[in-house]
Amino acid sequence: MQGHKSIEVCWVSVIAWCAVVALGGAVSPACAQSVLLEWAWQPGEALTYEITEELEQESMTQAMGERTEQTLKDVRTWTAEQAVLSVTDDGVATVQREYKRLKMEHTDADGKRVEYDSDRPAEESAQHPRIRPFAAFVGKTIEFDVDREGRVLRATGGDALIRAMTDSMRGSGLGAGGGLDALVGGGGMDYNEMFRRQIEQSLRIVPGKSVRRGESWDGSTDQPVPGLGSVTVNQTHTYAGTKRVGQDSGARITTRGEMVLPDTSPLSALITLKLEQSEIEATSVVDIERGTLLESDATMLTRVSGSSSLIDDMRFEQTLRQRSTLKLISGR
Repeated sequence: MQGHKSIEVCWVSVIAWCAVVALGGAVSPACAQSVLLEWAWQPGEALTYEITEELEQESMTQAMGERTEQTLKDVRTWTAEQAVLSVTDDGVATVQREYKRLKMEHTDADGKRVEYDSDRPAEESAQHPRIRPFAAFVGKTIEFDVDREGRVLRATGGDALIRAMTDSMRGSGLGAGGGLDALVGGGGMDYNEMFRRQIEQSLRIVPGKSVRRGESWDGSTDQPVPGLGSVTVNQTHTYAGTKRVGQDSGARITTRGEMVLPDTSPLSALITLKLEQSEIEATSVVDIERGTLLESDATMLTRVSGSSSLIDDMRFEQTLRQRSTLKLISGR
């Protein structure tokens, strides 16, 4: 049971991170009262971003007359590079993203902290079961085709990335008893499609039209999540005016939303899961003149409860508090 819960945390974290990494775009003033918010990729453009994720996981499990509680904390700082490889005459860009570096801190239930840096990986920390899945991202790339409206037409690299991640978890205690294969491989999930949808969701922070301050647009999508099926992410974006970031002037876009779990999932035979609370809030700033994402700050609160048919009288509760911040560190 703990293995399923740990893997679930990984996927929730990945979703939250993908929701804020809308790397690159275009915002240009249309008139004094409105701005045109659409993507306009520049061939040869290369940008480097730093993304920091903070995760606090509180869990309670009660089974066979015993109750256990624990709190785990993770801080992951990614360095990601994005390159626009080409742009067609009708504005469809081929974009490549690469995970260049990961620095991570994990604090276990006893307060013991483990640190990891992919540039200087220590053997002990590199093999830690909470670090291994994310360390597998380093050096991997995702490539996708996207148009001016943020429609992602194709994505590749997702299958290889997830396979590297799950392979790293074998023997770590997260996939014991074949549960990992059932969770990740069950149903023939297309991970390229999963990443395509996640990237498209992130690019929908711009509406592809002129908007006035205070105007909102819908960015809701359905996302396939291993073990859970199709998860609905309801989001509303709002143009909230301008903000200066250093020497740059940016359009400030706020996001409010929630996640909705499906009534049934591939794990329903083993786990009954209920979403008690879901809150998503984010603010993104896009450069008005150059059309690049300058920064973003997102928080996500998720509370779930459930029970398992594997053990009599077993129930659990879990609260996830996440914050993801992104900033452009080179390529201005």
